[in-house]
Amino acid sequence: VWQRIRARKPSEGRFGVRFVARKIERLLRTDSAGLTREQRFDVLADLNALEARVQARREVFLASLHDPADDKDWALDEVACALRWSPDYAKTRMMQATHLVERLPRLLALHEAGQLSDAHVRVAAELTSHLDASVIAKVEDRVLERAPELTVTQFRASLRRTIARLDTREAEQRHSEAKAERLVQCTPLPDGMAGLWSTHTAADGEAIYARLTEIAKQATDARTMDQRRA
Repeated sequence: VWQRIRARKPSEGRFGVRFVARKIERLLRTDSAGLTREQRFDVLADLNALEARVQARREVFLASLHDPADDKDWALDEVACALRWSPDYAKTRMMQATHLVERLPRLLALHEAGQLSDAHVRVAAELTSHLDASVIAKVEDRVLERAPELTVTQFRASLRRTIARLDTREAEQRHSEAKAERLVQCTPLPDGMAGLWSTHTAADGEAIYARLTEIAKQATDARTMDQRRA
């Protein structure tokens, strides 16, 4: 995998790549010390738009490499190596990219135009991943017009309200589908720590938490309740 990655060379001569690269390089080399306050804001806006466009194009190319029929995950392994991602994270990002390209093309277009941040896009991908294509199209119709004006938190809330109105599946069906997605994850943290994250049905989650609390109350040391639960 590494040999193939190292053997690749940047594309040249297509679509004015070198010309665009020079313009980008000039922008990236701009010295803030020599600019007025207003000019600094202008450059900041240009950098933000450039970042969004690069991120959007990356989604497109990640989606182009995603092959569900590849049971050996060759493309996934190459992406993980090339971008210094873990295999699990690479898989998640490739699935997200495919979802954006196939199900949320108008949202991705706004992202590429610099009107939506990467955080907005990830929220949309997360909240619509379980929806039918027809529902997702209606969600786009409802939320995209105002989306560029919203913070990520406001956008998430708007999406959730819209999905709640448009997702007409029966409650039992939604619960069954959500239950099938339950999981346990262990995330490394600094200073020799790790975070353990799990999702359950509401009843199971409450029962687990109650049992942890019951055990914690039996301890008589000076630790806090949260420390005892852990």
